[in-house]
Amino acid sequence: MRNYHFKQGRYGAMLTLQDTLFKTGSAALRPGMEAQLKPLAGYLRANPRTRLRIDGFTDSVGSTAANLTLSRDRAQAVADALAVMGVDRGRLRLEGHGEALPTATNATPDGRRLNRRVEVSLIDQQAKTFN
Repeated sequence: MRNYHFKQGRYGAMLTLQDTLFKTGSAALRPGMEAQLKPLAGYLRANPRTRLRIDGFTDSVGSTAANLTLSRDRAQAVADALAVMGVDRGRLRLEGHGEALPTATNATPDGRRLNRRVEVSLIDQQAKTFN
């Protein structure tokens, strides 16, 4: 879990999964990316009371409606992968935000790359527990 580099977020200990999980414009996980989620799934199976919030985001390329759908689909893809690994879906809350709440400028390729992300929060957990 230390390799995730958790930060303290609004809902609890938060890790950011960058767009390397997905192909551009797609919500399908890249081959092998499930392995990146295995430690998290193992922690969640071992701690069945821990709830998870999964928030998807996009850059500003494309329409607002398409970006909102894509962000939701990406959050769902992460949730689906965790469920396949034995995490109860009832513990997962999903939100798609589209291009809202950017972490960087959308005027540059590097900024857009940073904005294409999925944030996973362990609700009510402290980041310092994992770092």
